[in-house]
Amino acid sequence: DRAEIVQSDWLSAVEGRFDLIVSNPPYLAQTEMKDVAPELALHEPEMALTDGADGLSVYRLIAEQAQGYLTVQGRVLAEIGWQQGDAVRKIFTAVGCDSP
Repeated sequence: DRAEIVQSDWLSAVEGRFDLIVSNPPYLAQTEMKDVAPELALHEPEMALTDGADGLSVYRLIAEQAQGYLTVQGRVLAEIGWQQGDAVRKIFTAVGCDSP
């Protein structure tokens, strides 16, 4: 199989249906940025680390849009912060997604 790389503002330029959507979104809350390890803060752009708010905005966006891009058996796999499990689960459940 071939891989196609598309630059997109999340899913805005994506077409088709997929078995798997994988994301490593910015998940740190703005308030957590003061505690970021120097090796991250010095080498990663801030927009890769935080959404500038509560750290959950991208999960809301993915949850709202993902079902339109997943096959029937499709799944979303996303990295989350160590304290975000319940909040992210609630976001996806609220839009009708099953959680593991």
